[in-house]
Amino acid sequence: IDTDVPFLKLKLSGFQSNFERLKVSNLSFLFFGRIEPYKGLSNLVNIAKKVNTAMPNAIINVMGAGSDKALDNLSALPNVNVVNKFIIEEDLDTELKKTTAVILPYDSATQSGVIIKSFSMGIPVIAYDVGHINNYIDDGADGILVRHGDVRGFVEAMIVISKNFKDFSNRVEKIFIENYSEQALIRQYEELLLKLEEKFEHN
Repeated sequence: IDTDVPFLKLKLSGFQSNFERLKVSNLSFLFFGRIEPYKGLSNLVNIAKKVNTAMPNAIINVMGAGSDKALDNLSALPNVNVVNKFIIEEDLDTELKKTTAVILPYDSATQSGVIIKSFSMGIPVIAYDVGHINNYIDDGADGILVRHGDVRGFVEAMIVISKNFKDFSNRVEKIFIENYSEQALIRQYEELLLKLEEKFEHN
């Protein structure tokens, strides 16, 4: 980018929200989206094994189409449910409404619609701090970032959010409305139009 040229950076926004919750008795964590090698399902195997000891009542749901060698290992674990197919929006929304946190044990990432989708439902996100993930997650506010490969730290983050879900969810809702909602999109374009107007007035 030529820094001598003025520009306005627009955030990804314009998403509809649905903060409705469904009452469930068990802790439920969700990995969703198209299954690709970079998304770290092999990392999730080790995380799930540790969760089984640290949080015996917790369930990890894996939902999405794609192939990965780790799927068989995950399916064999007692605390993991795998739905290896394309998930329609309605079914995803239902699952998110009863989710404690969305988990992203990624090995790399540029951007993630998974994070914004989770926020639009009021759900915090736990992720390995790789790529540009930290541009979307405010660590300790709307989710928790964990050093890549730190399985213990990832599970501890799951425990922290499970114990403080309401606080995290409230912050997620507030941050989503400010940054990613339809109102946020309108506000950004209003700011853009004002800047363009100012520019033309000075020319």
